[in-house]
Amino acid sequence: MDMERAAGAVNAHLPGILKDFDDFACAYGLKDTSVSESFITDWLKTRINESERTVYNKVSVWRKLLTLMNRRGCKCYVPRAMRRPHSTFTPYVFTESEYFWCDKIALV
Repeated sequence: MDMERAAGAVNAHLPGILKDFDDFACAYGLKDTSVSESFITDWLKTRINESERTVYNKVSVWRKLLTLMNRRGCKCYVPRAMRRPHSTFTPYVFTESEYFWCDKIALV
């Protein structure tokens, strides 16, 4: 995380993503510093309730971490880069009456 900050990257979700990985590694029974392809594949299978964009972001963090670990002498499988999925977000523009109705609810 310090290296990311030093490089100017700001990712407020990074600690949570790394904690999620650590929790999975503990539950998986990972004992050494090497990460296998099957470990990554099994982790991906647990991401069924997450959006493609969320999985993409987490895999991007994985790739950075595993690449760094490889540079430090740990034998780690680095998953190939995923294609960034398009956003499925659809904005909704409130009508004037909807806006005022929501505003009144927020005040209650």
